[in-house]
Amino acid sequence: MALRVPQQYLPHIQSLLEFSDERIQQFLGALAKAGSKFNVNDLSTDVSNRTGMPRRIVEGVVQVLTNLYMARENQAVPLAKFLDEQVGPALKRAEKPEDKAEGYTAEEAEARWSKFRTFLMVALALDDTVGAAAKAGPVLTEHDIPIFRRNPMRRSSYTCCV
Repeated sequence: MALRVPQQYLPHIQSLLEFSDERIQQFLGALAKAGSKFNVNDLSTDVSNRTGMPRRIVEGVVQVLTNLYMARENQAVPLAKFLDEQVGPALKRAEKPEDKAEGYTAEEAEARWSKFRTFLMVALALDDTVGAAAKAGPVLTEHDIPIFRRNPMRRSSYTCCV
């Protein structure tokens, strides 16, 4: 099944691409330093606090990242192949006709994709931050018993295999 980019994610991607290269590097640095968070909300708050970027933009981008992380994880394909064969074409399909008519030249569109692809290559490789938020959130909310202590630094007294 072909990857589909929901329309609600396009403004978040657009906002990210409007950042300077320096701001994108700052975002990636904050994302890498955030450490393991157990949900998108906590990870977004940490990155927003570290960068001073608006929380709603950060949360939208982190939501895009965690969804792409899980899509790739479920397919078990190399990251570059996933981006080139699925994400890039999905983004092109997601553009509205009016965006294409009023939008960017082919060269500008390619430059924007290259910038986003570079960002994704780094961000989607952050297993300890993006991966943890993508995987732990659903685990925390889909079970009736608490499987993590309130303080995640304390060793658990039991194990839960999911």
